[in-house]
Amino acid sequence: MNKLNQRMKFYSLVWAIAFVLFNFIAFVPIGGRITGSIFLVSRIFIDITFIGQLLCTLYALKEENSQKLFYNISLISISYIGLIIMLVVALLPEIILKLFHTGIPLLSNVWFETVVCVLVLGFTAISLIKAQAAISEVERIDQKVMEQTFSIKSLTIDADAVVASATSA
Repeated sequence: MNKLNQRMKFYSLVWAIAFVLFNFIAFVPIGGRITGSIFLVSRIFIDITFIGQLLCTLYALKEENSQKLFYNISLISISYIGLIIMLVVALLPEIILKLFHTGIPLLSNVWFETVVCVLVLGFTAISLIKAQAAISEVERIDQKVMEQTFSIKSLTIDADAVVASATSA
């Protein structure tokens, strides 16, 4: 198994656990929050944000080159943070409702969780795009430095050859 598949499988496993945990807590009707179509539509939106989160991270993990993967660590970190925030925001009202059989008015609104999860996904996507732009700039500068270093090494070799031929003559 190559490293790419290993990284993708590891993140996919973490994502699947978070996704199943969220849906299990959301759909276990202990607190009686399942209220028809509004509930189901909000859950579909939250599930879509989870899937968007997975796609963003798989994009960041696709690099085979270890240097590019190193540059993508920021993308992977952003994805994990976004996933954790979405999980906490989506589950907090459910846990409060199921443990205490009461809700906090703002948190009890199913649209609150949906809007926050969509916002987190949006901010995560924006952060990933910005991080990708920074990575592209670093790669461009790395290439430029490598070209200049090659030129200097080439000039050094030529100078050494001239010095060697001058001293031998």
